[in-house]
Amino acid sequence: MKSNNIFNRRGKLYPFGAILTICMIMFASTLEAKNFDLTPLRNGFFGSVIIDSTIIVYGDFGVIYRSTDLGTTWKMHLIGEDAIIRRMENFNDTLWGILEKGSIIRSTNKGETWEILAIDVPRNERFYWLLIDSNYFYIRCDSSILKLDRNLKLLKSITNEFLKIRWIDIYCDCTLLSRVKFPTPIKFFFVFDKIVVPIRSSNTSLVESFCVIDKELNNLNLVTISDKIPKQKDENYLALVDIFYFDNTYTFQFIPRYGLFKTDSTFENWQWFFKDPSFLNYTFEDSTLRWQNYNRVGRSSLFTDNTTLYGIYSEMVKHIVDTIGSFKILFNKICIKKYKSQPQDTFIVIGNPFKDIFFATVEYNYSYYKLVNDIIPNHLLLPNVTVSNNTAVFTSNNPGSYLAQDKFILLSRNQFSEWDFVNLVQGQPFYILNDSTFFFVKELEIYRTFNSGITFKPFEAYTEGDTDSYIPGHLNLRRITQMYIDSSGKGVLLGIPRNPFPTKTYNFFKNIEHPVSIPYYESIRSYPNEYPTNISFIEDQFLFGFYDTSRINFRYKIYVGDSSFLRFKFITLDSLFAPMYLVPRTIKDFLAIGLANFNSDTTFEIRNTTDTGHTWTTPVKLINFGKINQIYAHNQDSVFITFTQPDRVYLYDRTRDTLQLLWQPETDEGQNPLLMVISDRFYLVGKGLFLENTDRSDLTQWRQGEWDYGKPNFESVIFKGNVAIAGLSDSLRPFNYYKITLKKGTPSSVETELEKRYYTTKFWASEPYPQPAGVRVKARIAWDGSFDVVEAIDGVYDSMGRKVEGKERIRITLRDKGYGELEWECSGVPAGVYFVLLRWAGGSESVPVVVE
Repeated sequence: MKSNNIFNRRGKLYPFGAILTICMIMFASTLEAKNFDLTPLRNGFFGSVIIDSTIIVYGDFGVIYRSTDLGTTWKMHLIGEDAIIRRMENFNDTLWGILEKGSIIRSTNKGETWEILAIDVPRNERFYWLLIDSNYFYIRCDSSILKLDRNLKLLKSITNEFLKIRWIDIYCDCTLLSRVKFPTPIKFFFVFDKIVVPIRSSNTSLVESFCVIDKELNNLNLVTISDKIPKQKDENYLALVDIFYFDNTYTFQFIPRYGLFKTDSTFENWQWFFKDPSFLNYTFEDSTLRWQNYNRVGRSSLFTDNTTLYGIYSEMVKHIVDTIGSFKILFNKICIKKYKSQPQDTFIVIGNPFKDIFFATVEYNYSYYKLVNDIIPNHLLLPNVTVSNNTAVFTSNNPGSYLAQDKFILLSRNQFSEWDFVNLVQGQPFYILNDSTFFFVKELEIYRTFNSGITFKPFEAYTEGDTDSYIPGHLNLRRITQMYIDSSGKGVLLGIPRNPFPTKTYNFFKNIEHPVSIPYYESIRSYPNEYPTNISFIEDQFLFGFYDTSRINFRYKIYVGDSSFLRFKFITLDSLFAPMYLVPRTIKDFLAIGLANFNSDTTFEIRNTTDTGHTWTTPVKLINFGKINQIYAHNQDSVFITFTQPDRVYLYDRTRDTLQLLWQPETDEGQNPLLMVISDRFYLVGKGLFLENTDRSDLTQWRQGEWDYGKPNFESVIFKGNVAIAGLSDSLRPFNYYKITLKKGTPSSVETELEKRYYTTKFWASEPYPQPAGVRVKARIAWDGSFDVVEAIDGVYDSMGRKVEGKERIRITLRDKGYGELEWECSGVPAGVYFVLLRWAGGSESVPVVVE
């Protein structure tokens, strides 16, 4: 056995007397890339384990979620940059797991620390499934099964074509990459003191077969059921998909019927598990009547603990609209049903139903079919569930189902009486509100996090007692493209329009609100092919526009909306210009960056208006500019524009009306340059591009940045304050959306004289400390001196946007002009996420705080 040495522990006595030299992984919540901490924000889960009050959920990208209070609070940890944790088991309060690339992991303290143990195997095979008995480990690999002793010494292996893992190619919009491959089947089971292995073979005559192997791995027998279980209506074959063990009985589940059968240790005699031949038998002729009698659960929704068989029953809650029975679907209600054999086979509801009021869908192609479903019920087909201590943890990515990198965790306590929807995220990073609150968007679906990406939840599409279920912009949007949110959760949502309906307003921290009915003539009337600009909030009003480049003559509209959402005022419409980004000083005085067309020529232009877009001056005009890649306003006077084809990066200085070339490559290799600003540091990133600015007073000075694994490939990036979220990969890390922050302790120049000269944001706050807070919490702050920071303190808001207290317990200690420390006395405040809000003329900012 080889060891990856980070540091060694010597002389510790492990079970069975093994003395090991091992690698101890102290849990870290991030991956490291030189001066950065990187946290993957999307991943899939492969399962969970429960020890006492500790829950461990594990998956790909090396992600482990750990809760020591049965799911009340969670921490995310990483065990390796590209680790795939395929399977984990609890055996005598020791956690054992396997990494796909051929290692075993172990924890003797309920997942607080881990040991990574490398194993010498006869071939370079991947690990997929783990079985443990009192003496040995069994691991299923690509085409083999390994047997190891407690010293992890390989004792024997068996290889056979029947054991070969097949890889299925599938499209699913849950995944980071639209087309993925996943292995099947990967499970195997202890049955009658033997090993049963489901198989999938290209030989169609073996479709109704599975392997039985003795535990010494000496003999492999192929068992066929083709003539032992009679076919029923519409059944062409029966294939083993799962084996359940409950109430001292092994039950075999075969597809497509998903029925349960039992057999003896010879595997020769088979019979229907239930007394009633029609119970849970979906091919039985009288199935419709039986469904009504038994209220049967979904045929692929069965799961067990040691004593009981359960099934999942889902029904739609509807609102009857009229007397003829028309209805609207409000939400799904999901019940857990428990099997009872006496006096007859039946299922009874146990606990309370889970109300799936969230707007989240899944779309995937399987074979020639395109399926679209509500994602939570979809994840409960072939459920991946751990039941222990009256607690159940449902996760995504059942290996028998499809791969879905959406971090799905649904938790139930007290025998399915209490439910907690912990985690779900799809789509791409879209908007950063502050260091701990950001949003992902998939078409019209919005997912939000308040704890820096540890847990996400989708919007709630239904409010208790309402008679409708809402989807963001379902009347007027095809896709969300622009968002503005303040620290209380109010904001404006814009996108690619479907119909000329008013844009709605939302509570971005939870669900959809319709606080007012906006008259049509005072609403936003956008049309197809009109794209929205960014949204600014200034002088207590929203400023944005729409532009259309599909016409021979480009066209734009400018709108102003009040903060109460009572009306959105149309200001002006004109042609030959398409403003894509607005940078306001006031509602009247703002820059517009975009494209103009005269005759057949298109030019890049920066224009200025002092009358809300009625008239313009044009200080900058470029021809042969390529393609706009990114527009970023660092402040009212400094705007960065990156181009591709050819790659260029410019800075527009509004105070001088100058456009300065900051960077261009020596040879144009399509590096797709993007500016990334984290805290006080400027970087240029792209495909194989990673440069850092060496002199803040001269943004033409760049040097090669340090990265830990080759050159990173950035496909996208958004950023604000101390956080960036980028779609990236490198020579070791698979593609993901990673949260990027500077490492703690990385020197910062925010308080140097140079930084005082060039510090250009209105307000900046460090990460609060300590986190989570108990009695008081502090944060270093800096601001540009244009407002009184003490007067700017508004108060403290909770994650629902409700003001919980004023400024009485908030103190500012000044250390220098424009620098100081903010302190909040938070004792007595219930545990949760809070925001210390500051408002000043022309802007606002919040400091996120987690209170325990």
